[in-house]
Amino acid sequence: MTEGVQDLQILLTPEQSQALTTIAQGKDQTIFELVEQIFQEAIDRKQPTQSQELQQQLEALERVKLHKAKMLTERGGKPLSINLPAVLQEIREERDEYNVNSLVTHRH
Repeated sequence: MTEGVQDLQILLTPEQSQALTTIAQGKDQTIFELVEQIFQEAIDRKQPTQSQELQQQLEALERVKLHKAKMLTERGGKPLSINLPAVLQEIREERDEYNVNSLVTHRH
């Protein structure tokens, strides 16, 4: 074996073995070369390359930018203004009120 190559044993049905032999002979390849090619093609299909991943991320970012622009247009160019501490406080108060009411109704 050459460096960087690992040994792998695969159990095939007689039909699979015959099919591989026939295909390899038709392509003037060894079974090893055919299986190596099949594996590489499967790996390439299943694992997007880094450039494909980067392209997908850039496309997603572009969709976010377009959505942001659309939202700004709908708001007349004004960004969304939220007082986050006040919103969180309101949520906490609503949760506390719900919890107190739940305790009171379960006691009666």
